[in-house]
Amino acid sequence: MAGYSKQKQLNVKKEIQSDLTLFIEPIKLKQILLNILKNAADATPHGGTISLAAYHKEHSIVIEINDTGIGLSTAQLQSIMEFDSTKMNKTIGRGLTVTFHLLSSISGSIVYESEVDKGTNVRIRIPKK
Repeated sequence: MAGYSKQKQLNVKKEIQSDLTLFIEPIKLKQILLNILKNAADATPHGGTISLAAYHKEHSIVIEINDTGIGLSTAQLQSIMEFDSTKMNKTIGRGLTVTFHLLSSISGSIVYESEVDKGTNVRIRIPKK
């Protein structure tokens, strides 16, 4: 991911709480983050910004990824949030399909907020065990 963001000259900001303990297999977490970060990098123009934050909230660890990319329309957001793994969804790529399945396997969740031409915020919740 670092090479990809460097090629597009993206500004990457991180704010990660120091005492986080995640109860998720590292390979699952890596796949989830790579899928979301790649989508953010793809949507963000040359010189844009991607921010990653991770913190405790109630009985979860929250990971937020924000970008200054092209954003998603209301129809695109609705299509993402109405994801049904039993149906073919042309809007959602393989990476998000995998991400949804991985989060479901650990009782996690994902929420998208976006505005066209302003960017997207993705909030991932991973339960503390």
